[in-house]
Parts: sequence; C-alpha cells; structure tokens
Amino acid sequence: VALWGALIEEMSALEDGASDEGRCALYSARSLWFGHVGKNMEALADAQRALELAMPGPPAQRAAQRLAFANLPVLQLDAALRAAKRSLAEAANVPLLRVRSLRTLGLVQLWMHQPSAIETLASAADLCRQAGMLTRHPIALHDLGDAYRVFGRYVDAREKYTQTIRL
Repeated sequence: VALWGALIEEMSALEDGASDEGRCALYSARSLWFGHVGKNMEALADAQRALELAMPGPPAQRAAQRLAFANLPVLQLDAALRAAKRSLAEAANVPLLRVRSLRTLGLVQLWMHQPSAIETLASAADLCRQAGMLTRHPIALHDLGDAYRVFGRYVDAREKYTQTIRL
C-alpha cells in the first residue's frame, strides 16, 4: 500500500505538465487510491475529472466505469447509473470492455435494488462464456448469484455459486 501511495504522489507531482491523456490516467489512478483509503469525495472528484478529459471509446469507457464505482460509496446512485450507462455506450462492440461495463451497470442496478440487475449480469456472464473470458466468467457468475440472492431467488443463486466453484 505504501508503494501505491508513493506512486500516486510521484504521478501527482507531474500533473501540471501532463497532457490531457496523462491527466486522465492520473485522475483515474488517483480516484482508485482515494477510494482505497476512504477519501470518497476526493475519489469522486478525480473520477469526474478523468471522464471530462477522456477521449471517446476505451478511455471514456474506463473513466465512466471508474466514475460509476466512485459514486457508489457516497450513495449518488442516479449518477452512478448514468456513468455505468455511459461506460456501456463507450464500450461499443469490444467484448472485454462490454463485459466490464455490463458488470458495472449490473452492480449499480443491484445497489439500486432494480430487478434488471439480473438480466444485465446474466448478459455479462453469457458474453464471458461466448468470448472465452476464462478469468472473468467466474466473477460474472458470482455477481449473478449475488443478484439472485438479493432478489430472493435462492435456488438460482446456489446454482450460480456452484457453477463459479466448478470453473
């Protein structure tokens, strides 16, 4: 953890001379760091800055995903949902980015207690399977199990947890 903090400090010292792309990367990294150490408002502010600077496509997808997650601890759920939808739109048809964005959207929907979380997280799991994303598939199945559990579908939840363990 100390090394990560030191890296963030070093990167922050270079902020003034950085390009927009470099500052976008700094703000995303620093947002993760601030979230890790419980500085949620600072994490949110940096995530917002990153998205403002992000170029369309993958950079904006990553920044919007970061912003969605930064909104959750401060319970800005509507803002998290907007950011998650933006992340999905920016992912286009890139399978890895779509899976990440679907997961983000599904988890935000779950925080909002929206039943659509099940469909969204099932789509992420299906895409993982179809695209052969062996490391992401268990995560997607576990997330789907969590959604089933939250909505009282305990048999379905157990099935997804069991599938997760067997992968």
